[in-house]
Amino acid sequence: MEIPEPLRETVQQWVEAYEAADAGRLASLYAEDGIIFLPAGQRLQGREAIAKHYSAMLPQKERDKPRMTPRKFFFFPPIAHATATATGRHGEKHSVIDILSQQPDGSYLFVCSSWTFK
Repeated sequence: MEIPEPLRETVQQWVEAYEAADAGRLASLYAEDGIIFLPAGQRLQGREAIAKHYSAMLPQKERDKPRMTPRKFFFFPPIAHATATATGRHGEKHSVIDILSQQPDGSYLFVCSSWTFK
């Protein structure tokens, strides 16, 4: 699916940071008080908690990284919803829902992510 123009830079930065396993850069793409809800019910809030989670989740070896399907975008400015499926290192499947919000400078940041088992 085509990425809406206002979201392209943020999505490209996310892909590059994910591929580089750069947890700090991934966390910087979230709002300062951004939230991730994990499948077991954990709630991560704030860039520091998000960076710590990504540091543990994204090993440097390419074969160990979860595989993500291309995202589908539902764009309703100033909000965007993105959905995807991720396959973990042990074959588990996750549904991923991201919500991005437009910032005062016109850019978009992730404000909430929710991962659930399929």
